[in-house]
Amino acid sequence: MVETPKELDWVQERANCELKTAFASLQTAVERDVADYNAIFKTSGNSEIVLINRAAHLDFNVYRKGEPEGIVTFGIVGDHIAIRDPWSRQTFDAIPVLASDGRCKFQVGAEEMELWQLRRATLEGLFFGPSHRQFITG
Repeated sequence: MVETPKELDWVQERANCELKTAFASLQTAVERDVADYNAIFKTSGNSEIVLINRAAHLDFNVYRKGEPEGIVTFGIVGDHIAIRDPWSRQTFDAIPVLASDGRCKFQVGAEEMELWQLRRATLEGLFFGPSHRQFITG
């Protein structure tokens, strides 16, 4: 169980948990996940995972080249991060929140997720196949 800090510079921590900052942290971590996956599986050609940045750093795509194809899109929409996987119809609406333990987490529906948990939930099916997909709607 994580203890609640007795004292916390909550204003600074909350500022570090703003939407664009949290999205940038998510993108950086996803870039590492893609690099790690490609290094571990020495992928090339058909099974390589690729990240593509798009317009003004407000969205990006992660897709699998070749078979089986797949794509997951990440983007800032209003006050949340919208994550979509059109092949599995998987949808996540993640809102960065300063949790009661003083950490920046992502609210997805009724669940608070750590950054790694959000990445796993959204990318595991793309990386490891459809049998790993979890269907969570936000």
